[in-house]
Amino acid sequence: MVSIGLIGFGRWGKNHYKALTDIDGINVPLVCDPLLEERTVGNTKFVKDYREAIDRDDVDAMIVATHATTHYKISRDLLLSGKHLLVEKPITTNLRDGKELCDIADEKDKVLMVGEIFRFNPAVNYIAKGINDGVIGDVRYFEARRIGLGPIRHDVNVVWDLASHDFYLSNLFTSSRPETVAGHGVSFNGNVEDVATLALKFPGNKFGSIYVNWGHPIKERTIVIGGTKGAFVFDDVSLTDKVRLYSRGVDYQPDSAGMVPFLASIRSGDINIPSIDLRSSPLDIEVGHFVKCITQGVHCVSSGRIGLEAIAILEAAKESMNNKGIEVPVNYAI
Repeated sequence: MVSIGLIGFGRWGKNHYKALTDIDGINVPLVCDPLLEERTVGNTKFVKDYREAIDRDDVDAMIVATHATTHYKISRDLLLSGKHLLVEKPITTNLRDGKELCDIADEKDKVLMVGEIFRFNPAVNYIAKGINDGVIGDVRYFEARRIGLGPIRHDVNVVWDLASHDFYLSNLFTSSRPETVAGHGVSFNGNVEDVATLALKFPGNKFGSIYVNWGHPIKERTIVIGGTKGAFVFDDVSLTDKVRLYSRGVDYQPDSAGMVPFLASIRSGDINIPSIDLRSSPLDIEVGHFVKCITQGVHCVSSGRIGLEAIAILEAAKESMNNKGIEVPVNYAI
């Protein structure tokens, strides 16, 4: 039995609480949130101050599901007290703080995991395996649209809130990391950007584009990964057809007559909708993986250091947006 506490009991924190209580072998001794009414329900104590977890020997690990701007301080306090941590994305709001947390986790020999939930989505993993198996050939481009009506954040802008998902997914699907980012955004609230477009350039002439908007009337969560043989489409809003495989694309051939630079031919083919087992929720799978990392020492697929890659891209995107969309190199070193 592993004891895992929770910090943050908002919309997403409540989802974590349900996942923790639904999985066998997990005890939830503590839930912390400053807005909570202090009480005890079963074996769980609900308190306002997360620091109650620091000195409790019956708490092995904590999940941090608070505002991004609070992640660093809370996580640092808990890691120094010897707790394993699962921190919602983004791990911190800058690369330097994130690296410090990773260093502390290494020194304390504790698991530091980032809540990159789409890594645990069965449909996403089906696509990733298909790409690795060469189903769509060599990847050429990555296109993501993450839009909808709210929730509106006040602590971070729409890129940090929404596009961070697509940064780690683009790395997963292209098996690489972007070298440069260029972005444009606009704020309608006078504080943080509500709408943004981003362009990413990867090694090997791969290109990524991301559009995020939390004020859009239509909810859309789609990703297209195009290759030399075809394309995968991931639609997270669809209840059934999460993945479509298109055997369509463009072939480029040199012009043997030398009349034009190249000859392009449009290739049309079938559309396949694979059957994917979606009975387990991504959050249940993610929390289960966290438990295995703690109890069995399995390799963490969304470790703190992997989470730093998204932070590096976010920082480059912020710099670009602050400088009229100039192309900014991504600095992964610190």
